Amino acid sequence: MKAIGLDGCRGGWIAAFAENGKTYKIEVLTSLSQLRPEPGISIWVDMPLGLPAASEYPRQVEALARQKLGKRRSSVFPVPCREVLVCRSYQEANVLHKQLTGAGLQKQTWFLFPKIKEVEAFSIESSVKEAHPEVLFADVYGEPLSASKKTNQGITQRLDLLEQLDPGICSLFTKTVGLYPRKICSRDDIIDASVLAITACHPEWRSDGIDQHPAYSAEGQEMNMRTVKYLP
Repeated sequence: MKAIGLDGCRGGWIAAFAENGKTYKIEVLTSLSQLRPEPGISIWVDMPLGLPAASEYPRQVEALARQKLGKRRSSVFPVPCREVLVCRSYQEANVLHKQLTGAGLQKQTWFLFPKIKEVEAFSIESSVKEAHPEVLFADVYGEPLSASKKTNQGITQRLDLLEQLDPGICSLFTKTVGLYPRKICSRDDIIDASVLAITACHPEWRSDGIDQHPAYSAEGQEMNMRTVKYLP
C-alpha cells in the first residue's frame, strides 16, 4: 500500500511518499497540480477538507480533536465557514464571519485560504483525506506529546517516534533539511508530512475517522480527521 502525506509550507507543499510504512521520498511541490497520484494511493493532508456552511458552524471534528489533544489543543485551529472564502480581504472576511457565526476569523486561518481552496480543488480529482499530525502522534505515543514541534525537544521527540515506525526516516529527514532552506519549508513541515504518509500506509496501524458519525459539507465532503490504532 502506498501513501502521500501533504503539509503546506512556505514554498507550497511538502510531500512525503511512503509504501507499507516506509518513506522513500520527500520533496517540495510549488503546486498540487504537480502530483500525479496512481489509483488506489492514500493521500492525507494537513489542511481542512469540507468547510461547513455558517448554519452548521463549527465542525464537530475540531472539538473531538481538541478533546483528544488536551494541552496541545491549541494546535487545532478553527475552520472557517464556507461563505467567507469569497472575501477579498481579511477585514471583510472577519466581519462577515462574525456576522454569520458570532465568531471572528483568526488571521492565521485567513492566510490559509489559498491552500484550502487549492486542496479542495485537488480533492475533486483525487481521493484525499484530512489528517492532523498532532492527533496521529498522540495515537502513536499513546498520549499528546509534551513538547511543541517548534522546539528542538519537540523535533527530537517526534523524530524518535517516526524512527520507531520507519527505521531510517531520520536520514531522509536530514537529507531533506539540507535540500530546502527554512524559507521554503521548516523542519516541522517535513515531520508533519512524514507522519501522515507513514501512518496512512503502515501495515501495523489501522486508520479510522476520529468522528464516528461525521457530518458532510454541502459539496459532499466528509468533515473528519484520520486517527490510527495499532494492530497487535
